[in-house]
Amino acid sequence: MKKVRIFLLLGAVYLFSNAGLQVHGIENENCRNNQNEIGERTFPILAWIGPPARLLTDAAWGDMARAGFSLCNTLTFFDSVSNKKALALGEKYGIGIILRDNRFHYSGKPLEKSGIEKAVLQWMNEPAFAGYSVKDEPGAKDFKELTRIKKIITGIDNSHRVYVNLFPDYASDEQLGKSTYSKYVKSFMRKFKPGVLSYDHYCIRIEEERETVGITYYENLEVIRTAAIEAKVPFSAFTLSIPHWSYPVPTEGHIRFQLYSDLVYGAKELQYFTYGSVESIPDFGDALIDSAGNTTATYDLASKINWEIQHMAPVLLDLESTDVFHTAPQPSGTKAFTGHGGLTTCSGGPAVLGFFDDSEGQKWLMVVNRNPFAPVMLTLTFAAGIDSLGEVNKTTSGGIVNKVALVNQQLILPLSAGDGRLFRIGK
Repeated sequence: MKKVRIFLLLGAVYLFSNAGLQVHGIENENCRNNQNEIGERTFPILAWIGPPARLLTDAAWGDMARAGFSLCNTLTFFDSVSNKKALALGEKYGIGIILRDNRFHYSGKPLEKSGIEKAVLQWMNEPAFAGYSVKDEPGAKDFKELTRIKKIITGIDNSHRVYVNLFPDYASDEQLGKSTYSKYVKSFMRKFKPGVLSYDHYCIRIEEERETVGITYYENLEVIRTAAIEAKVPFSAFTLSIPHWSYPVPTEGHIRFQLYSDLVYGAKELQYFTYGSVESIPDFGDALIDSAGNTTATYDLASKINWEIQHMAPVLLDLESTDVFHTAPQPSGTKAFTGHGGLTTCSGGPAVLGFFDDSEGQKWLMVVNRNPFAPVMLTLTFAAGIDSLGEVNKTTSGGIVNKVALVNQQLILPLSAGDGRLFRIGK
């Protein structure tokens, strides 16, 4: 019988098997990494578009586990045979499956109640089953039907997630079905009432032969964070990991920037768009694997960063976001930092400063380099009475906190492009 874990996330209790939002460590030889260490993946990191049906193999799914992923939204297949194979591989490699089945996956036409019910009964007791993939990027006109689908599913199975992912704020009013993005999100929260609020926003593009960050990226994060806190649910956000159209081949700085920006705002789940190749749409390059299933340079970058996050997971999962600030130049829709939580100044470059409380009332600070293209050297000055910090070790599992001394109340903090570091304030 599978272990069952109960976790309290942002005030909402979620119950999952070891293939749900929390995933137990890998416990077989197939998942050992190059250092022959196993590691325990406890932070939810989701591979959006997993390996296609022809790559339902030990090799492909072992690679996904070794890269620190704990969840997979399969999406490219929906037949029962392929879904059963995916669930078996997910159970073997400790990866929870958010499953696509067209009996509950909404594509614009109302779904039959009996079909939804049969699909729920077929999959809900599978050990690796983690949720129902219902809709990506719905408009407001879809919310009524999505709510009906959710009601039918949860009437039978209230233990697994009903996955719906929202548009970013640069979607058109026609796509959103509302005059503003804030109204779109509020309508979704009021009608659908998600257990986890998920959205995407791909911010790094090539414009006039230069890589840029979208000007509303952080404003979008502000809207989502606020909605999640008001509803007392966790939120989930993306990094872009596949080049296409005006989106460049991701660098380590790009991936760090997006994932650590999500974390500094309090995200409790991270998603990659995509893990597998998108073969049905022209002009998409390779993601973490190519069409033959070979891992790419992006896979190596993602694996490195994912395991840093997994090493910090015991601390990250216990934190509740209390405030987020930005140093100058201040992005639109955000709060300027003027001193908070014992930190009086932060100078030397653009930074995001996220403040957190843990379950025992201890204060924490995450500092993120807001530049995905270049490193920064920051100087953090703390108030009198704070003589040391504790930094969470990103290279060793278990959420180990190492003491960091301050010199004249200051910490000189180097950060690579887009990187973030997490500190306990004081003892």
